[in-house]
Amino acid sequence: MKQKKQNLVKIVHDYNSQATALGKTFDSYCLRCEQEEKKLANLQTKRMKEEALVRHLNNNSEYIKIKKTVEEKVRATLSEGKPLIYLALFCIIESIKENPDKYSPLFYENVPTMTSHYIPNYFQEQYQTSYFDTKAMFAEEAEKLYNMIAKRFVR
Repeated sequence: MKQKKQNLVKIVHDYNSQATALGKTFDSYCLRCEQEEKKLANLQTKRMKEEALVRHLNNNSEYIKIKKTVEEKVRATLSEGKPLIYLALFCIIESIKENPDKYSPLFYENVPTMTSHYIPNYFQEQYQTSYFDTKAMFAEEAEKLYNMIAKRFVR
């Protein structure tokens, strides 16, 4: 009976220790929740202030003038950059013309790499067609990229 009583006392003591530990953990979680609630309240306050500022700016004629001026400057700068895109494209195409074996995978499928810069006659027609198709493709892609960049900068 004495042994059983000691075992039960030990079990009760263990339960009390666990309850104390769980209580401390619970208190810790409650403290964290309070801290997170404060952070959330601060973020909500900050968001409300920023939204009010945006509303004010969107209704402010000076801001609208500045925004339009910036948009015009960005567009002007990018439109001046357009010839650079075409110059880069020209350089790529000239490089392809000068080194067709280097770029042959762009134009031919399953055609062995040529060891010289000479293109045999049976490739001439395919090369000419591929060259102009690729030039048009690069130009079209450059134009798309230019328009995408312009839109992103003007936002």
